Amino acid sequence: MNRLNISINEKFQAQYTLFIEMESMLVNALMKSKTEIRYDFSVLNIDMEGFECRLVQLDIFIQEANNNLIHEVAELTGAFNRMFNELHLKLDHTGKVIKVLNMELILSKWQQTKQLMQQAANKSDDLKDLIALSDSMFASPEKITQAIQANEFLQVYFGYVYGNEVPFSKSDTNRTNFLNTSYLPFKVSSTIDQEINGLNNVKVVTNSVPYITLDMSFKKNAYKTFEDKIDLKSIKPEITEDAIHSIDAKTGKLLSTTVLKKEIAEEQKLYVINKYTMVIDAYENKVDQLKDETVKSSENVSTQEHKSRFKFF
Repeated sequence: MNRLNISINEKFQAQYTLFIEMESMLVNALMKSKTEIRYDFSVLNIDMEGFECRLVQLDIFIQEANNNLIHEVAELTGAFNRMFNELHLKLDHTGKVIKVLNMELILSKWQQTKQLMQQAANKSDDLKDLIALSDSMFASPEKITQAIQANEFLQVYFGYVYGNEVPFSKSDTNRTNFLNTSYLPFKVSSTIDQEINGLNNVKVVTNSVPYITLDMSFKKNAYKTFEDKIDLKSIKPEITEDAIHSIDAKTGKLLSTTVLKKEIAEEQKLYVINKYTMVIDAYENKVDQLKDETVKSSENVSTQEHKSRFKFF
């Protein structure tokens, strides 16, 4: 099998839409939501170390939510998202943040936001605690960098694919389960599913599964909060992450991706399922147009009654 190095090779500017579907059940608390986020992403310069880029969050919209708490959390996190809605970064070829180039702007936004929050803090002790916690984060450039690294756009866009030769198999020891209750290393494998010569695109499929056995030791550590509600001895947790990246093989520009994260500890009482779908503007329309043109061209040159059809995805 041919090996392919996936990396961004040309400067570009594009807009993306990220759709996030989340569903979780914590014993008797069901939470479901659908969110749409729009981004403008520009790659400004590329060198051996990585590339300089700008990432601007254009808009965020909660399409569906089954619980008012989701809206309340969104309003609260919206204030903090403001600090990070304009990012000027230097990334390595895997998407890891090397340097935050507009750190001063981020810090100035925090000072403005903190003043507004302090005005309302007299009404809420929780808000006072949140201000103190956030203040400690914004006092540390390292913590700011970590917060930016966790940005959903960067996580979904680059995944494990960029900066690597595909196919590959490796371990990632710096992870937790999707309920964020326990350390959990993963085994990651990635393959080239198919190349689309007419479009110069490549599809990369990545699968991540736990590197360790999900035995009683893991279950006690991960689900001890729920042990009075579920029988830890009887459950058989299933944890998987599957991703598909469609990439312009020449430029390295992402065209679309889908990431599905599942942790099902108990089918009815304890699970989380998160799906992330991101697509570049006009990509689906372009693919459909090229499909039609390819089929029409084939029909015109064919002398047979049989009409050729090409399945790209």
